[in-house]
Amino acid sequence: MEAEHTGIEEKKLTGGALSPERRRLGLSLKLAIWLTGFILLVMLLFSTIFYSSTKNMLYGFYCENAQKALQLATAKISGDEVRRYIQQGYIDKSFVDRDAYFRSLKKTFNLLFFYIVIPYEDHVMYIYDAFNEGDNSETFSEFGDTDAYAASVEPGNNGAMRRTMAAGKMLPTFDIGKNDRYGTIASVYAPILDKNGESVALFCADYQLQTLEDAIKGLVRKSIGITMGLLVVLVLIYMYVMNRFTLQPLRRLTAYASSFVAQRREGEAGQNDLPILESIQGSRNDEIGDLAHSFLEMNKDMEQYETDLKMVSAAKQAIETELNVASRIQMMMLPRVFPPFTPADHFAIFATIEPAKSVGGDYYDFYKLDEDHVAVTIADVSGKGMPAALFMVIAKTIMKDRLQVMCGEPLGAIVKTINEELIATNEEMMFVTAFIGVLEVGTGTFRYVNCGHNPLFRYTPGQGFARFPQAKNCFLGVMDGMDFTEQTMEIAPGGYLYMYTDGVTEAMNVNHALYAEDRLEACL
Repeated sequence: MEAEHTGIEEKKLTGGALSPERRRLGLSLKLAIWLTGFILLVMLLFSTIFYSSTKNMLYGFYCENAQKALQLATAKISGDEVRRYIQQGYIDKSFVDRDAYFRSLKKTFNLLFFYIVIPYEDHVMYIYDAFNEGDNSETFSEFGDTDAYAASVEPGNNGAMRRTMAAGKMLPTFDIGKNDRYGTIASVYAPILDKNGESVALFCADYQLQTLEDAIKGLVRKSIGITMGLLVVLVLIYMYVMNRFTLQPLRRLTAYASSFVAQRREGEAGQNDLPILESIQGSRNDEIGDLAHSFLEMNKDMEQYETDLKMVSAAKQAIETELNVASRIQMMMLPRVFPPFTPADHFAIFATIEPAKSVGGDYYDFYKLDEDHVAVTIADVSGKGMPAALFMVIAKTIMKDRLQVMCGEPLGAIVKTINEELIATNEEMMFVTAFIGVLEVGTGTFRYVNCGHNPLFRYTPGQGFARFPQAKNCFLGVMDGMDFTEQTMEIAPGGYLYMYTDGVTEAMNVNHALYAEDRLEACL
């Protein structure tokens, strides 16, 4: 018996427009958002770099001006004079002309403060502070005043002052500090040297940078505003161009693709949208034109596929019809009337077959050789389908012919002859497993030869079913010159035999576990 089970899951393709739940944002809007975000990011980066570079450039410019003012100022005063002013505790009248000169430098170079100090560990002492008309008198420092402000600035003007004092020359750096009244202030220092080249005091020049920073920030804000306006205009132009030249053709192609399957299922040719695709292909020499061309080719290929599928389906239907006819013919070759014999014959036979395919290579047969002998065969041809079915017909015919013609001879010799004749007609190198037996009705003696087939089960009244020992014989149709061992058993009244093919024991469940002979024996 053959058994085969297959499961087919059918999936339906549906066509139509995209659901509103899936199409949340259009491609144009997404691209506009991405472009806007990218431009804003670039603009933010550019603004930061522009602000930083412009501020550093202007800081450097003001620092150079302050250094020029300090070079001119330190050329007019020596460290020995400063040391003398400290010793006497005041600045004498000889300093008047230089005071006017220093005040003019302060005004010319637009300095916030222009002064001389001596830096100490935790404070600075003022020696001189240039004061012009209009300056804030509250910030004016007189000779001898001290100030802890500079020492508190980080990284610390006091430290920078001491480094300049130690270097004995003007350093190419400046300090940035914060003042509650004037905001950000930049300080530049130049040492005042005595005749021995030692630093006695520092001439300091302070610039007010808060106004400069405010101007730079205003320029950056104005640039951002102009850029934002240009961005809006560019995005609008971009969305129009994108919608006009990209999204509209894509929507047409999307609509065509969405309705393609539905039109094919309903039997429509789908030709109404082809002029649109052809116009897109003809007018666009880009990826969208290539996409339209691909859709046109897909339509042609689908038409050819449908034509070929109809031809293949028709051919397949014809083959299935022929196979169904062949299956019916094959079943007609097997005994189908049960019970086949009368009660007077003192024995009964029943058989059934379930092919895994329309036709197959498994078969059974039984017939009377004479009034006291009945031949019984069950066999399994290698393979499945039409080749196995055809070889089955040959095997069945040869077995029945040899059993009838050679009736009365040893069964082993008959099977050897059957094997030789099968080999002579077996160009495809197929083989047959078979169980061939002859029952002597009057005595219950059963002679049989097992040619590589599944072992039979014998039922004995009072003992139940048992697997009957089998001699080892070769398959039929494999090798010529082989001898086959004949065996004999006695079937008691009320006993019977159960014969089967591997289609029973090799049947698998959903877990791919075999049914197996042990389960069959337990079932019997």
